[in-house]
Amino acid sequence: MERAVYCYGWLTGRPNCHPVHTMKHIGMVEELAKNHATMLSWSMMGSGAISLPFLERQIYGEVPPQLRFHGFLNDKEFNEECLKRGILPYAVVYQAQGWEFPVILNEDQSQILEMNLIRSDKNTQWYGLREFTNNRYNTLFNKAFEDYFPDGLINSEGEKVTDLWEECATRDMYGKATHSHWVEVDGLSQTCYGMCRNNPVWREYLKKIIEIQVDAGAMAIQLDESETPICSIGYGGCFCKDCTKQFRDYLKKLNGKGKLPPEMEGLNLDSFDYGLYLRERNIAWPEDLMNIPLSEIYWKFLVETHNVHLQEIISFVKQYGQRQKGTDIKVSGNFSNMHLMYFPSLKDVDCCITELRRTVFKRHNWMRLAVGYTGDKPLILAESPYDGFMPKFVELIHRGQADDYYRLFIMEAVVHGCSMAFPYGAWMGNKTRDSFHAPYETGQQVQDFIYRHDDLFSKKSGANVLVLYSYSSYMMRDWQCGQGENLVYIDKDDLLSYSVAYDERAAKMPFLDITQKMTERQVPYDVLVLGDNEMVPDTFSGEDLSSFDMIVVPDCSYLTENQAGIIREYAQHKPVFVYGSYACNIPDALKHLDDQKYSVIANRDDDPGCFEDFIESFCVEYDQHRTIGFDNNNIYLQKAITENGTVVHILNYAYDAKQHRTIPQTVTIDIKQENVKRISTYTLSGDPLKYELLQPAEHGFVRIRVYDVPCYGSVRFE
Repeated sequence: MERAVYCYGWLTGRPNCHPVHTMKHIGMVEELAKNHATMLSWSMMGSGAISLPFLERQIYGEVPPQLRFHGFLNDKEFNEECLKRGILPYAVVYQAQGWEFPVILNEDQSQILEMNLIRSDKNTQWYGLREFTNNRYNTLFNKAFEDYFPDGLINSEGEKVTDLWEECATRDMYGKATHSHWVEVDGLSQTCYGMCRNNPVWREYLKKIIEIQVDAGAMAIQLDESETPICSIGYGGCFCKDCTKQFRDYLKKLNGKGKLPPEMEGLNLDSFDYGLYLRERNIAWPEDLMNIPLSEIYWKFLVETHNVHLQEIISFVKQYGQRQKGTDIKVSGNFSNMHLMYFPSLKDVDCCITELRRTVFKRHNWMRLAVGYTGDKPLILAESPYDGFMPKFVELIHRGQADDYYRLFIMEAVVHGCSMAFPYGAWMGNKTRDSFHAPYETGQQVQDFIYRHDDLFSKKSGANVLVLYSYSSYMMRDWQCGQGENLVYIDKDDLLSYSVAYDERAAKMPFLDITQKMTERQVPYDVLVLGDNEMVPDTFSGEDLSSFDMIVVPDCSYLTENQAGIIREYAQHKPVFVYGSYACNIPDALKHLDDQKYSVIANRDDDPGCFEDFIESFCVEYDQHRTIGFDNNNIYLQKAITENGTVVHILNYAYDAKQHRTIPQTVTIDIKQENVKRISTYTLSGDPLKYELLQPAEHGFVRIRVYDVPCYGSVRFE
């Protein structure tokens, strides 16, 4: 399993200012090695979003003697020192950021005296993509725009680009450039336009950033903001000229397939302008997005184009690495919250890095989804500074009151076979002037444990229940599901005390509702994402179901004929539990499934008791196939199948908020297990867990009582 580090290196008590990361020094590299890092996310070479000469200075620039004295490194040296130690740093490409920063220059404009954080009252200038394009301050770096693009850049209108910033900006329906507000720091006068990757000019610029990074020795590239320009929707975008033209082409393709929406009949597709269409009808974008005319089809267009262009950039990285270096360059994207919109591009990346949409505890059903989503690819999770508990968490860390919270924070992901990235100056957003660092000794303890006991962890759960998650059925509402989700804390200092309430803005997500109930009822399960056979190939086969005793199909309104046929055949021999709509695109699919001996169908939305009845009937059936159970509601168990046996990971959520520590718990576990030759137990401290074997494996089930479980422990049956 990767031991990833969230390695921005932002300073404690200071604003987190994209896209220029804090300079690293040799002591940091030594600490990363001491913490057994194997890869670094968001770690270096990110300032191409300001200009290419600025990026090259970050990579190759001379480090002043005062900083050399303390071991500081430029980014090329940092990369080399990490690679020497077997650590793979990912150079980051900020795909949705185009910057302009206030600067104060010396008299002959050959040196930046102040930038971003302006402390004097001298004449302030601006430096960024615009100035780079028109060579306004090329004496700063002795590089001109033409040194990178000798023939210039030509846009889709055939025009020579004279202002990269304005040319590539995402735009609202009135033509105004939109901002990437999430990275503009409150209180500073910096300006970041969102950049539209649908614009071919911006894609050429991103490729030049990648060339510079690879030429400098980067062996891994992280494509941040992988969904651009979709991330601009909340800020009014994107209705730039290239999105407008590409949407016309998309509509023409639909028309050729006979799939054009009826409300578009009679419109001139050669001149159709969706922004103008909305303006003429006085419709505000994106308010009440789901009810805006044509919004669903526009959303699907953006999903298709963002994947096409993301795959183009990934392919370029691979080809350039082989052509220039004769080696394979690793690529990852930021697949934020494992949204389904990225799923078509999963096949192209080497590992999957994701920022959580909201960082809170006990979201194990989302973890199971993330594991099913990524399959065999390494999965790296990174906290999100917004909406969840992160500001309070960092405050508690500063007060020395978060050690057990931190242990849970990391181990929640690890027990599922994922890597929660070790926070090394991790991002705290544009409002909190602080950064996220692990409690020093506790962080080291956890990293040491994961390193020494890598053989305890696996994505393979051995679950005998499979939950199906349909790409077409959930892709759009998956993006919407966070809206209207409100956290309520009983005790603001107790990060485990929250509950979730939903309002009318929240999309209905039966998949999450059902899997949460399954988690609460101690039902272990795996998740399989089904493709639509258009954006995502349909590879579903009977073999995918062969190891499972039951399957659950929650509100899968769209299925392929192949998928419906395999489910129907399975239901002839084993239980299939269907909730909500089912294969509405296939005539009589629900009727044909209902005819099978082992199908159980609940799809009455008008019955408020339907959901609870469904859960109860499922659990009654599952009890006949149960493989694991336990007797303590403060505990979460996750099983892992490893080369050395079955491991049961135990997370303890009993917490004393006043004493700031976990309350040790006793738990009795029944687990289906045969031929157990040895039982071993583990804790983060290195002390074994005390246990009593109440029933040996000869009976088919082992019963074991484990005493005084701290926040994390595990039992291995060999």
